[in-house]
Amino acid sequence: MASNSPSRSTKRKAQVIMPCQLCQGTLPLKRKCMECDILICDNCDTNVHGGHETIDINDIHFTEPKPKEIKLTKLNTYATNLPFVQRLVTTRINSMWITCLRTTTLQEMQITGKLTQIRGYNDKFVLDMALSKTDDLLFTIRKDTKLYCLSKTGQINVIRDFKPLLPKAIHVSDDNIIVSTRETGDAFPLTEHSRRQIVVLHQTGKRKMTVIEYDQHNKRLFSIISSVQMDNMGNIYGVDCLTCNDIGRIVKVVKKSITWIYEGNSDINTKGKAFSPRDLTISHSGNVIVADNLTHSLHILSGEGVLIKFCEMQDINIMFPLSLEINSSGILWLDVIQANSKQNAKIHKLDITGC
Repeated sequence: MASNSPSRSTKRKAQVIMPCQLCQGTLPLKRKCMECDILICDNCDTNVHGGHETIDINDIHFTEPKPKEIKLTKLNTYATNLPFVQRLVTTRINSMWITCLRTTTLQEMQITGKLTQIRGYNDKFVLDMALSKTDDLLFTIRKDTKLYCLSKTGQINVIRDFKPLLPKAIHVSDDNIIVSTRETGDAFPLTEHSRRQIVVLHQTGKRKMTVIEYDQHNKRLFSIISSVQMDNMGNIYGVDCLTCNDIGRIVKVVKKSITWIYEGNSDINTKGKAFSPRDLTISHSGNVIVADNLTHSLHILSGEGVLIKFCEMQDINIMFPLSLEINSSGILWLDVIQANSKQNAKIHKLDITGC
């Protein structure tokens, strides 16, 4: 069981940097509407948003989440035939898709006592992938402007072309497809010509619903979103990579504004172990689980961006967590970067309770 919490972990505050989410004005944020789940100024609370329950914003910052006994238990470990697993996605038919950039391999594996290949594709530099509502596999490819769909019958079609931009991270919600995009060329350093977006598409992928790139002051919101998720309320969470060494932060986006930023915890991410979020997933209760690669740990955040649990994965012999997913049964799947480059990648099946 991995369950180590730093002394001040539950006191970690998210950094609120946004304008009023109702009027988009510059008055200080003072209240949170509990019904609409937005942060508002005093003027909107008094004159516009009457009748809804609101609370003082300071209560959000300084009220610690109720203590929870979050437990992680390793149920099984599966060997793969790949040296590296970039992403994994589980299906509803007891299989999973895995991809390896090093070997340009995309595989669907049957999950039994071991992983057995059902089908595989070569020469596929898959960056990210997600299952559609019809159980087709949507995926993005390195240095390719298109979003692809691999059907259950094996046919590959183009869902959307983002040209001249490159799609990267992808997530499928109940109603939408969320994709991060950037311009072609080197990812770093950012310049005035850099384009870093989160694009919300209709479920078919044919119609663009929303593009999130700048705040109301025309300031760029993101560096490069390498992983993206949406919760049941329509809020977007992303791993925002800040450097070519995968040092980054977690951002929550509501109505085209960043509501909080999490940049790790000073008790955990000390000198030499900077916050290196590689992936995130949302638990069924709305908590955000982040894989922090350099500290071999998971950071579990509340929906308000407060660290409520820190899990040292070395306690259960897991190091360098990379990609993770919670499936419909509440099982947490996690793959890692092998410390020994001569060993093939392993995937861990974990039971997580209290989250």
